[in-house]
Amino acid sequence: MSKPLDKLFDDMDNLKEKFFKDMDKALPKEVTYISRLESEVKQLKDIVKGYRFENTTLKKELKFLRLPLNERLEQEYINKRENEDKQKKEKK
Repeated sequence: MSKPLDKLFDDMDNLKEKFFKDMDKALPKEVTYISRLESEVKQLKDIVKGYRFENTTLKKELKFLRLPLNERLEQEYINKRENEDKQKKEKK
């Protein structure tokens, strides 16, 4: 009677060891999968930031294009002067 119980406990120990070994093998795959998903999320966030920047830029451009011609020329002149001032500061 003792032998069947011993065999049962041995089988249970073997199954337990196999289970933990299988878990150890599975974990790197899960970690890789999760890190890949995190990387994809970061890339998508960067893409969204780019679209937001582009959208903001286009809105400014549309606002500028809707101005009457004389105001556009005046604004263009102001922007040019501001850019020149920035370049002078960067050179110093």
